Amino acid sequence: MHSSRIKNNSSAATAYKNFFRSQIGLNTNLGRLSSSLGISSASDNSSDTIISAQKEVQVAEMKRADTNAQQAHDLVQTAENGLIEIRGILTLMREIAAQSVTEVITDISRANNDLEFQALGSEITRIASETERNGIHVLDGSFTGNTLQIGFGSDENQRLTFSIINVAEDGLKIATDNLQSVANARTAIDNLGASIEMVDAERSKLGVAQDQIQFVVSDLTSARQNMPQSTIQDADYALE
Repeated sequence: MHSSRIKNNSSAATAYKNFFRSQIGLNTNLGRLSSSLGISSASDNSSDTIISAQKEVQVAEMKRADTNAQQAHDLVQTAENGLIEIRGILTLMREIAAQSVTEVITDISRANNDLEFQALGSEITRIASETERNGIHVLDGSFTGNTLQIGFGSDENQRLTFSIINVAEDGLKIATDNLQSVANARTAIDNLGASIEMVDAERSKLGVAQDQIQFVVSDLTSARQNMPQSTIQDADYALE
């Protein structure tokens, strides 16, 4: 009785095994070269994959924080632009009041001055009521204790909280002023001087807020530029 035996070709098996490994390596090399990524799956380098994923999250958070800061800056800039317009009108109103404080003009001239004075006051109220950014009104007194997110952290240093006064006629205490008499014109001059000081104080406060936001934006930009994510993910073309 003859026994049969299956012979193994060890040389062929070794060759196939080596070929299989070479094929996997070649596919990996080609994948990295075509994608420019040194890490295409967790099997490439598990520790670097985790680090890269963490940095991706950080970069995404920084981008969101940068957008938040830019939006905050735009809102504050919108408020300041409105204040600049209102201050110019207040200055003009004070000049008109100064024309009416002298006894040498006629009552008709004083009445005409008062018509222009009242129209300018109404324009101040219109600007204060309509100045807004993304539906948020900033000069009508409703912007009180509002918080703007300017960073990506949760601590208070990443937030900016402030208020903006009402710069309409009633908020500036000039709603009842008129130039119908010399005495009224003198009162208007004093009230307008105080109103200009209030507007200047608000502009100064907004300037500080803009500086804070710009510092945050600058820090975020530097942090994103220095984030060495690409050195982990990018393929080494010479090595591949």
